[in-house]
Amino acid sequence: MLMHKISLPIYLKLVFFILLILGISLSSYIYYAVYIFKDDKVSYVFNSLDEYNKQNALFYKERINSLLEELKRIDKLDFSGDFLLSYLSHKRNILGHYEFREKKLKHFISLQGLSLAQNELQKILQYKKENVFVDKGMVYIQKIYTDKLIGFVVKTREFFESETTQLYENEFLNLNADLCRGHKELKKRLEAGVTGKTFVLNSPYPVIISARKLFNGFYFVTKTPYEKALKASEFLVKNSLFFALLVAGLTIMVVLLMSSWITKPINSLAKLAGQFLESNFKVRSTIKSSDEIGVLAYSFNKMADDINIYMGQMQEKFRLEEEIKTAQLVQTQFFPQSEVSHEKYFIKSFYKSATECAGDWWGNIQTSDQTILVIADVTGHGTPAALMTAVLHSALIGLKNMSKVDKNFLASPQKIMNYLNSIFCQSSQNLNATAFVGILNHHSLEFCYANASHSAPLLLDHSIKNPTKNDLKPLLENLSPRLGESDLSVYKSASVLLKPQDRLIFYTDGIIEAENSDRKKYGQRRFLKTILNSKDKNIADVIALIKADFETFYDKEQLDDDFTLIGLDIL
Repeated sequence: MLMHKISLPIYLKLVFFILLILGISLSSYIYYAVYIFKDDKVSYVFNSLDEYNKQNALFYKERINSLLEELKRIDKLDFSGDFLLSYLSHKRNILGHYEFREKKLKHFISLQGLSLAQNELQKILQYKKENVFVDKGMVYIQKIYTDKLIGFVVKTREFFESETTQLYENEFLNLNADLCRGHKELKKRLEAGVTGKTFVLNSPYPVIISARKLFNGFYFVTKTPYEKALKASEFLVKNSLFFALLVAGLTIMVVLLMSSWITKPINSLAKLAGQFLESNFKVRSTIKSSDEIGVLAYSFNKMADDINIYMGQMQEKFRLEEEIKTAQLVQTQFFPQSEVSHEKYFIKSFYKSATECAGDWWGNIQTSDQTILVIADVTGHGTPAALMTAVLHSALIGLKNMSKVDKNFLASPQKIMNYLNSIFCQSSQNLNATAFVGILNHHSLEFCYANASHSAPLLLDHSIKNPTKNDLKPLLENLSPRLGESDLSVYKSASVLLKPQDRLIFYTDGIIEAENSDRKKYGQRRFLKTILNSKDKNIADVIALIKADFETFYDKEQLDDDFTLIGLDIL
């Protein structure tokens, strides 16, 4: 038998499952560790960006307030003329000072070469209600009174100068005039009232933004690219993947090295199993480990030992079965033909064994003047009982041969029974047998018999028209001990005179005591009833009817005992 082909070695399965577990573990780690870090990083960037924007916005508001206070001081001290010019020249960020009274320009002091056209000065009045406004790159900071308007002109870039860090980028957004760098979508968000909050703007690329209003239409904006803010998490992801590949590679190397150590004994057991498939049970595993594989190897060796023992037992059983079949074949030669014909009588017999070899036996000897019939039932059944039937058969053949020299050997049933008992006692120490010996005189039809505790044959007088069970006469006279009980046993004879058409039924107790599947016995009553109901039939038909009724009763159940049935009709 060919061994089943290994299409997927166990070490590959081991590598696959370890990598699968490793992949799931690392993937879980990357997902939870990296993305939790990412969320935490985003939260940190949002908070730090918002705080940075808040601090800078406060700084610029304080600068505006300081200039408003400066305007208030100048007005209070009533600085004018050259003194005012000298005072303002020390202010680096201030480019000019103006004052309007009743919507008319009272004076304009130019610093650092600032030059404003008349219409630009008049435009200031458009913002007379605002403290701060931006126009054409200039920031106008003014103090509003009921009868006058005074203010400073400041360069936007110088006034709102800010530092751009490596992470954050600052800019100012004027919603009223795009003098500063602006963004359409951002302007929409600011116009909608989103201020003092941090949010993500996705156009044209994702940007984290925090914006705060400095004054009407003017916002301080701090932003950083989303990708740049999460650069650390992306670095962690990339390195985690590299680490995962490194671990996977090392794991494969370790598993491949270990799999050889693990699978080598398994491969050895697989080869051993292949030898078993080829019916070679002499090979043994040499694995001596104390783990599960060692236990499996021990089990393989134990199984091989048991199979060898079993095969030896099977060979012995086969040999015994063959011998038993031979013994059974030989034993069948001990029995006469199932039908024996004579001018004075006709015999029909039936025999069934409970096992291959039987303990029931019957035989007959015919001479010119008489017929001797012997039926015996050795205790038990099987080979020992069958051997004793062979002894009885041999003894009967010996008597027949000895009678050729001296007819007295077959002169009476008690002599024959004594001889059989002597032979039986010499041949067996533990077995007994019931037996019945009958001699039929061909001329007088006298039937002499001796009974060694055997089931008494039944005599039916054919002249009785409607016989009952009381008309079936059992031949019970002079019952004697069984064969083999003692070599001192004494056997006596009795006789009965038969008439033409009389009928004798000989049997062993196996038919009476047989049980069916309901554990009911066939019994004497049913046996006698079948004999009486077939009174007018020939003896061959009677035996056939009893056999058929018995087979219907036990319905192919395993017999517990052998049984023999013999019918004799006087002609």
